[in-house]
Amino acid sequence: MNQIWNLAAQDMNGYAWFIKKNMNALHIDGTLTNPSLIQVMDGSLAVPQLKADTDVPIPIAIGTDFVQISWENDPHIKKARLSDSLMYMTYRNHIFSEIMDTGYTRNQKFCIVPKSQADAQTSLCYLYFFFKNDHDTLFTPNVNVTVNPD
Repeated sequence: MNQIWNLAAQDMNGYAWFIKKNMNALHIDGTLTNPSLIQVMDGSLAVPQLKADTDVPIPIAIGTDFVQISWENDPHIKKARLSDSLMYMTYRNHIFSEIMDTGYTRNQKFCIVPKSQADAQTSLCYLYFFFKNDHDTLFTPNVNVTVNPD
């Protein structure tokens, strides 16, 4: 993740960028006070507006601990951007997941992803979505989605 922060930072190191971007989500001692405000990713690629739907009829074989994310692409987007991969992280019960690949690309306009596996019945799940290019050098800023427990 540090490499990504260093790519996002232009006039400072990645650590300084992260602190600057997340001052409103962190306490003075560095503890996370507002997970819905944390920025785990930044970049220059345009990000579409993402919508979360937890009431989508998902096949019973998949299960109920999933959320569908959908978006519309700008009609003038470069063709190369349509192959950008949708990545995400989760935060629940004070634990961040690793960065995960959803397996979906920007041209698909939706994805179904699992919520965090940690204690799904008692806490909010924060999801952080962003797109990355094929070379892992360009990113969108992340979009935060908060999902209530079932």
